[in-house]
Amino acid sequence: MISRRYASTAAAAPAVTVAPIAVKPKKIGAFRGGYLVDEYRTANTVVVGDVVELGNAVKRLEAHVKSLEAKIEKK
Repeated sequence: MISRRYASTAAAAPAVTVAPIAVKPKKIGAFRGGYLVDEYRTANTVVVGDVVELGNAVKRLEAHVKSLEAKIEKK
């Protein structure tokens, strides 16, 4: 059987420490809510895709121009 002591003064009782609780901030507003971040990521993905496609189009155009120049030089 466990015996317990009860004391009426704070000095006799051991100090009780409570771990701090992490409070997650409320998502209020466009930035903290993540809306602007999501919009930025979506727009950034679209722009990167467009830049890649533009690079591919430039490579195809350069190849086409080189083939036309080669045909002109043969004549």
